[in-house]
Amino acid sequence: MLNRRILRAKTMQSVFGALQVRNATLELATDSIAKHFSKDLHLEQAQKKTAIREAKIQQALLAFDAVAALKGTDPFYELPDSLDLFAKDQVGIAILRLQDFSKLEIVRTRRELEAALQVDEFDHEGEAALLKQAQDLFLQLADESTTFAVPERTSPRVRNAAIEALNYLQKNFARDIQQARRDLINECEELYVHYLTFLRLLIDVSKFATQDEEERQARLIKPTPQEQYQLKIATNPIILKIEESIAFQEACIRQGVTSFDLSVIRPLFAETVMPDQEYQQYSHAFSDETDFEAHKAFVRYLATKLILKAEVIDGWFEDRDLYWAENREILKSMVVKTIKTITGPDAEVTLSTLSADWEDDKDFTMKLYDHTMAEYPAYFKLLGAQSDNWDASRFSHTDLVIMVMCLAEIMNFSQVPVRVSINEYLEIAKQYSTPQSHPFINALIDGLVQSLQAEGKIKKTGRGLILQ
Repeated sequence: MLNRRILRAKTMQSVFGALQVRNATLELATDSIAKHFSKDLHLEQAQKKTAIREAKIQQALLAFDAVAALKGTDPFYELPDSLDLFAKDQVGIAILRLQDFSKLEIVRTRRELEAALQVDEFDHEGEAALLKQAQDLFLQLADESTTFAVPERTSPRVRNAAIEALNYLQKNFARDIQQARRDLINECEELYVHYLTFLRLLIDVSKFATQDEEERQARLIKPTPQEQYQLKIATNPIILKIEESIAFQEACIRQGVTSFDLSVIRPLFAETVMPDQEYQQYSHAFSDETDFEAHKAFVRYLATKLILKAEVIDGWFEDRDLYWAENREILKSMVVKTIKTITGPDAEVTLSTLSADWEDDKDFTMKLYDHTMAEYPAYFKLLGAQSDNWDASRFSHTDLVIMVMCLAEIMNFSQVPVRVSINEYLEIAKQYSTPQSHPFINALIDGLVQSLQAEGKIKKTGRGLILQ
């Protein structure tokens, strides 16, 4: 079952992921500025420059080939004077990399030389300088932690290229923020589908025991069928209760959960369930020796110790869930809770819920994500101002996300006590960050919160007034 700490951790992962995507988009936007400049060149001029560049590249490659053909026997070989300084440097570097002058090494080094020569070093220095100015201006404008105005004397080409890249970054980042928000909620709700899927898996495994026995008998010349009690997993009362539950059947229909393919069930049963000693003891005990609690204990063992740890099942869920390593424990608790609700032969199954109040928890999660993303630059500045001996840009990315989220919750959730928020994020830091992060985050956030409280910027009401 999801609780607020788990939801905070999942929100942290989504924020972290969205910011990582922003960094990648930032690089793409920076690279796009070069394309902006190339668009301003007249086609004839661009073609002429390309032809000149290609001729210079071929001339440099021919010089390299001539040296390589000598296989190092003439250390005083001089490169043609017609090569410019950049080409000479690149050819010289390539020649120095040659060791045994084998064919493979010469071909590989020649390819590396050709790639190095493709850069626009043959462009006019003025163009390269303008490109650098545009990229620097863009990076300053894109830094949300500072306020920066475009200098009045900035070249229109530089200004336009930087602003075009900034618009590209902002448009794509806004889209990515919304996508990460949707993915966050979908991933949480997908946990419930995984839970139903796992219950379905228990049913499929129990049914396969009968099919496996029928297939075994068909292979024998003289069939020796097992006693019915030896296939008791197929009639386990706990599993039958789950299968017969109307609530379970309706939930599976709504979520599109169906039976597993035999390509999963067969190896699971043959390699994990059948050889297990506990399963063998359960199967070979006479039916009158197996009371309801023993059936219940075995189902819990089957679910948590065998199936959930089986490699084939672990891989199946991992392929469908990016955070399966963490979600496995949540699913396990939901399954165990369901089994516990079946207290006797006449008891009904009570399905686990995603959380105690998913609509309220979902609202909390979305608001926490929205506030964190919207106010990230402002809280980044606060943290930088609070850390006298630290540059905020040098914080661990994970620590920074955790601290910004903590501030977002303290500043925007009036019903949550300050100390509760701090303690929750310190626990998240223990799990997701370094051993040194816990005391560092505690000291920095605690000091910042005291300053904000003194300034009257933290408003709490109701339960939020507790443990201030």
